[in-house]
Amino acid sequence: MYLGKLVYGRSHKVSYKSKKVVATNEDHYIVTEGTHEAIVSQNVWDLANEVARRHKKVSGTGDVNIFSGLVFCQDCGSSMNLSRNAYVCYRYRNFSTSENGCSSHRIPYKLLYASVLGSVQEVTAEARRDRDGLIAKLSGIGQKKQQAALAAARKDQGKTEKRLAEIGELIRKAFEKNVLGSLPDDMYNGLVTGYTKERAELAAHLETVTEQIAELTKEADNATQFVELAEQYVDVKELDRDLLHRLIDRIEIGESYKEDGARCQKITIYFRFVGKL
Repeated sequence: MYLGKLVYGRSHKVSYKSKKVVATNEDHYIVTEGTHEAIVSQNVWDLANEVARRHKKVSGTGDVNIFSGLVFCQDCGSSMNLSRNAYVCYRYRNFSTSENGCSSHRIPYKLLYASVLGSVQEVTAEARRDRDGLIAKLSGIGQKKQQAALAAARKDQGKTEKRLAEIGELIRKAFEKNVLGSLPDDMYNGLVTGYTKERAELAAHLETVTEQIAELTKEADNATQFVELAEQYVDVKELDRDLLHRLIDRIEIGESYKEDGARCQKITIYFRFVGKL
């Protein structure tokens, strides 16, 4: 209902002879779209349900682990669990370094918090400083180049669709001439064979161009959605669970290593809509 839809058939009677009512499998619901104005967008709906599915761990003091459901081991893909003020690989905790195990990938909570906060502050500050530039950068190619590529793809799409329609008309006319006897069978068969081959090639090309247009449009839309989201958190001073789950899809932690006597560790943040920055 929040999305402007009505759902029918959530339950049904076992038979007309019985008053017993049972729940209907969700696959068999009857959904009617556009029955009323939606109060949330599909993106907001999907995000809310995704966050709700993620485990929300609460400590003994009632504090919520704001990173719960977001932090993963970069090597084995397991979730990272908070233990004694540090995140540790779940597989390492349960299997240690055995055949099925992993290394600890231990990262202090304060270090993770500071690193993520710094990244969020950096990207939100850039969204305020140069909105269009950030959208262009996140789209993968320059904004002007992207618009030119999209225009060229749409022109190609229109040209291909026009030629497909022409071929259909040519085949129809050839058929009529053949039936009326003004076009010999051998010429008719040759024309239709050529037209059919060209039509198949054009149909395959049209599918490729349509996919290209969808991808170019999606890139721009995703970048715009992320920047609009980032603009809501300009001048952020601290992290909370709502901010993290709205801006970030996942955080991957690499194993620490020594370089020039210093302890180093890779933290990879995958932001919503645009992925790794």
